[in-house]
Amino acid sequence: MKDISAAFSITRQAGLNLKRPGIIRQRMNLATWFYSRLNHFMLYKKGRLQSVTALGIHHLPPAQQAAPILAFSHKRGEDVPVIIDFLTGRPPARLHGATMIATAGVFNNTWLYGEVFPASWKQGWRDRVSAQAARILGRWLKHIFQSAHCYPIYRAVDMPRQINRYESIRFGGRRVTGLDHETYLQMAARESRQSLMNVFQEMTTHNRNFVILPEGGYKYDGTIRPLQEFVAMASFRKKRPVQPIAFGYDELCPDARGRIRVTLNIAAPMDSPAAKSDFSTFLTSLQSQLVYATPITASHLIGWCLSTWLPQTRLPEHIQSATSQIWQGASLPVRPLDFTDPDLKQATRFRRSTFDKFVYSLWQRLTKLVSMNVITDPAIQSVDGLKSRLDAFWKHKALQYLDPIDTDIWQLNPQRALDFAASERTVNDLEWNRNHLLHLSQRLN
Repeated sequence: MKDISAAFSITRQAGLNLKRPGIIRQRMNLATWFYSRLNHFMLYKKGRLQSVTALGIHHLPPAQQAAPILAFSHKRGEDVPVIIDFLTGRPPARLHGATMIATAGVFNNTWLYGEVFPASWKQGWRDRVSAQAARILGRWLKHIFQSAHCYPIYRAVDMPRQINRYESIRFGGRRVTGLDHETYLQMAARESRQSLMNVFQEMTTHNRNFVILPEGGYKYDGTIRPLQEFVAMASFRKKRPVQPIAFGYDELCPDARGRIRVTLNIAAPMDSPAAKSDFSTFLTSLQSQLVYATPITASHLIGWCLSTWLPQTRLPEHIQSATSQIWQGASLPVRPLDFTDPDLKQATRFRRSTFDKFVYSLWQRLTKLVSMNVITDPAIQSVDGLKSRLDAFWKHKALQYLDPIDTDIWQLNPQRALDFAASERTVNDLEWNRNHLLHLSQRLN
């Protein structure tokens, strides 16, 4: 019999389930099945993912038992498509239906207009075209989410209190929602209350998983942000356990097509809080669970070494204070460093073989912590696996942050290393990956 406690391929199982609609249609409607197939195709054939693997699949209860609340960490823009594929790719014997809440912006067109369309599209006559396009495309987007038993929830950012913020190009206002400011706020409060009732009814009447991202948004530096109270309230009111599920992205070790591997870790379920006074303790515990449940990938080790070891321990003393400003934030110092400085060049120059040994040393220390509930990506649970991931970094990603000097000699390029997607992060990519090890920093050091 296959050991279901081992790594489980969500990619493979989702493909099998989608080819056998009779299995998945027991839990989904036709529209959900169609959009799940489209999502699966776009993720792997046209998207940036190579595979999705799940650890702890045995923690999911059989489909005949009460469906737990699934609380996912929130790391990147791919989280939602990966979650959809995970829900599709569970073993049929453990496949519950699902209901969820999502930011109201995907229901009222403001997400498309404010987050997807660039500012250059919202000037002069182009703004009217963009607003109309958001309303047209928004109908299709709304249909996708509604078919998946998803309901809108209005956060503070979805309910601008000032009319100028409501009508700004960051939100869209009446030209996108079709409602004046006051009417919109009344509608938002009403829909949020109705969404809660709908979700609770789905959980009890149809025994569906309630899927939630309890952080309510990104923690843009890669760490887990404090959780919102709604997940505790839902667990308390419906007496359903909460299943923490954390993402581990191996983004610095892509394949030749630039696709990356994703590992999900499903932790043991947490009992619902006994009383409202326990909400704070419950949320703190759940946040800690999501932190420690995050699978450590090769990218986290590489990010730690490049953003901590090189800049902090190898730079000459006379430039350490200046460079520390770079690695603590996203912007250059007021007086930019002279990267032609011979001392700086020499300090950021290293041998690949030495760097690989340093990563291996860090990996050895990490493996000693596995007995202390530290989870690692299955791909780096052996020396050969770690070597394979490092080879992928050197072949397909190293040139984004490093300059080759000789066959075995490389040099960190601080300007390129500082570049990152400002829409998704507040720190550079290396620091973002390093931050996944912050809770282990004292032990690793």
